[in-house]
Amino acid sequence: MLQMYVLSSMPINRQSIAGSLFQTLTRLCTAVGFGIATAIFQAVQESPARSGYYAGNAAEPYAATFWFSAASAALGLVFVPFLKIGTQGHDGDKGRLVEQDVVDSVAMGEKGQDVGVGVVGHGNGERGDVEKGI
Repeated sequence: MLQMYVLSSMPINRQSIAGSLFQTLTRLCTAVGFGIATAIFQAVQESPARSGYYAGNAAEPYAATFWFSAASAALGLVFVPFLKIGTQGHDGDKGRLVEQDVVDSVAMGEKGQDVGVGVVGHGNGERGDVEKGI
């Protein structure tokens, strides 16, 4: 979702570069996060607590990793108030509507009469079903 928003806000000729940077940073941050979580897990597993809530508990390394993940998510939530989501897309998308109006005006003729523009046959000289009125 976020990637689509970021890409739609970029100029068309820069969207592929933005997409590749976004994917690279996402994968890099994921690898760094897994590395930190693994280091925390190993450190807690090698020297467990001798007293307190987790004394002798096999789940202590998992809990430490969970608290690291929760703190990382909370850090990300700090930036949510600064997020501004506007309208997606570009101003240049209006060209399709103009093209359709031109096609409609050509199909209707100068005086608004139907000039019989329809589907052409399969290249063998036959008229299409729309042109035959079927």
